[in-house]
Amino acid sequence: ADRAREVYKMLQEYSIKGTPEVYTIALRSCSLTGDLGFALKIYEDMNKIGVQPDEMFLSALVDVAGHARRADAAFEIIKDVRAKGFHVGIMAYSSCMGACCNAKDWKKALQLFEEIKAIKLIPTVPMMNALITSLCDGDQVLKAAEVLNEIKELRVRPNEITYSVLCVACE
Repeated sequence: ADRAREVYKMLQEYSIKGTPEVYTIALRSCSLTGDLGFALKIYEDMNKIGVQPDEMFLSALVDVAGHARRADAAFEIIKDVRAKGFHVGIMAYSSCMGACCNAKDWKKALQLFEEIKAIKLIPTVPMMNALITSLCDGDQVLKAAEVLNEIKELRVRPNEITYSVLCVACE
């Protein structure tokens, strides 16, 4: 993580305009430490020099918020990106659901699920596992069971993890 930061600082020092991939690598070092402040600085630097974030970058940025246990920051990032006219896809939403799970914020996770349905994105199984985990961790097992039925209606097939989380919560 420290070496990645050094390399990132060299980009600034020598006025090198990187690609979204380069900035994504720098963000991954922030995920390791949960350093949301530095991650947001990277995003700000990209905006200043006109490098447009791609889906991988956005997902990584939201992931840092998750590792910092800041679901609120993950939502703000998505809101900001949309306001700037950038596309927010399934990867970023999946990372946001992971952020809700890491932050133990089942209410935000449910809010995100409603938003995902409203924009007609088909959720992924890992995304739904994070939602169900959030609900179960928040003692919302009945709601988790409702969500299980709802995701089946969306033609998302639960896996072993989905049922394991529910079984453990029921114990």
